[in-house]
Amino acid sequence: MRKLLLLAVSLFIFGQAYSQDQHLIDSLFTALKNTNADSAKVELLITICAEKWKYAEYAEAKKYADSALSISQKIDFTKGVADAYNQIGIVYWYLNENQNALTYHLKALDIYEKAGNKKGISEALNRIGHAYADMPNYPKSLEYFQKALQLDEQLNDSLGISKNLDLIGFIYMHLEDYPKALTYYFKAMNIAESIGNKRSIGAVCHDIGVVYEKQNNLDEALRYAKRGLANALQVGEKHLLDEAYSGLEKIYMRMGNYKEAYTARLHYDTLEYDLRNADNAGTIKRIQMQYDFEKKEAAIKAEQEKKDIQQRNIRNSILAGLAAMFIFSLVVYRQRNHIRRGKKRSDELLLNILPAETAEELKSTGEAKAKTFDEVTVLFTDFKDFTQTSEKLSAENLVKEINYCYSEFDKIISKYGIEKIKTIGDSYMCAGGLPVANRTNPVDVINAGLEMQRFIEKNKAERMASGETYFELRLGIHTGPVVAGIVGIRKFAYDIWGDTVNIASRMESSGEVGKVNISGATYELVKEKFQCTYRGKIPAKNKGEVDMYFVEQQILRNEIENRKEWEKETLNINLT
Repeated sequence: MRKLLLLAVSLFIFGQAYSQDQHLIDSLFTALKNTNADSAKVELLITICAEKWKYAEYAEAKKYADSALSISQKIDFTKGVADAYNQIGIVYWYLNENQNALTYHLKALDIYEKAGNKKGISEALNRIGHAYADMPNYPKSLEYFQKALQLDEQLNDSLGISKNLDLIGFIYMHLEDYPKALTYYFKAMNIAESIGNKRSIGAVCHDIGVVYEKQNNLDEALRYAKRGLANALQVGEKHLLDEAYSGLEKIYMRMGNYKEAYTARLHYDTLEYDLRNADNAGTIKRIQMQYDFEKKEAAIKAEQEKKDIQQRNIRNSILAGLAAMFIFSLVVYRQRNHIRRGKKRSDELLLNILPAETAEELKSTGEAKAKTFDEVTVLFTDFKDFTQTSEKLSAENLVKEINYCYSEFDKIISKYGIEKIKTIGDSYMCAGGLPVANRTNPVDVINAGLEMQRFIEKNKAERMASGETYFELRLGIHTGPVVAGIVGIRKFAYDIWGDTVNIASRMESSGEVGKVNISGATYELVKEKFQCTYRGKIPAKNKGEVDMYFVEQQILRNEIENRKEWEKETLNINLT
């Protein structure tokens, strides 16, 4: 019964905030009904959208954002169009459709920049950072959060500064740079406290608790997690409460306090199920009212207990019914949660096999059509004398070493936005410029290739020092058109075809250990960005003689300016 009352109190506090926000939404609808000016309608629709996604009513939120976009486009209200794009992007982000979110936020950013709307630019940059963080592409995310922070500092926007400091801390936490993460978190909290923003204080306290928990400082983690929950309860926002209870459960479990961990989980499960959609909100309000009523009745009936046995029984029956309602809700939620976890696992597995865009197309239509890309840069690697070297290792150590190398390759290409295609034995294949076309792929892939060679050289030195067998790497790159799509119906895979793939393979086999060997076609695209050594026309199997170059190093003085120019071109491609 004590746990039941704790759950009811938690829902009661949340319900007060929900009720207040529902009153706000009702007043917004009233204003919308009485407004004739189209631009004013757009502003009201945008505000309603924001209130809807705050309480996980995503379908409703998108409906109002779409209405705002339609009206804005009709009356040529550019700010309204940009605001609507931003809101649609936020809804897609909450639905974990990060590529769609990125597309809409980039559209909004373009409009804000043309209009010179610095606050709009800051918000769009912040949201682009969110999308990259969830892809995950932490270097790109950090870049956009820092840009947003600089703008908010120019605008002297304390809330925006606090928010972006918090998010930069979040990125450093995921990069496992915990001291730097704490530095940014405490800066964010100091500003949030100075302006009295309890929502920001609650969010930052939760994040600080997570960092301390990762550092095994459980006492500090618990202290900040409790503080975060206290602020979340005052704000009453569902996402904050979810994070707070989930964080507390994890900390209590690690401390061995299973009783408190179970209580925190009950809070989390109940909120997650009962607040899943707008219909449940009405049920919660009724439960809150019923709980208040029972509380008052209990005080009266305590005085009349000896005189009125019948009323006491009625009260107990109602409480039992309320308990049954909670138990039923929890059972139903756990069943749904089990299904949801299963779907999440299947989605994660699919994304581990296919690019996000292709996976989404496959889920939506049941098939993924092959696509032609005019400019893709393909990279092949191969270990020198692999058969002879592998004979010196046990089967277990051979697999362990290959896995170590390929795992590092995966990290490197993820950093540069390159798509892994497949591995065949000791050969690793990846490609830049797909499934989303861009102009930076030749530079991205060469940078990744240089970093792969540096990693292999470092690994070689370490293994030689300890007397262990090591691998040496050949690496080849070529740029040209390809066809990409899914092959097979069981254990299907994303693959690419075309003469570009064959030539890239020849670049690898015609290369040398420790070098990045590129074709003449790739060289023409990057010659102003890298210092290269011409090798002459080298015979390539079935291809005749091909111009080849070794990439020596990057020409850093031009890279930053060229990168910005290429990113603008890529943005224009994606928007059109």
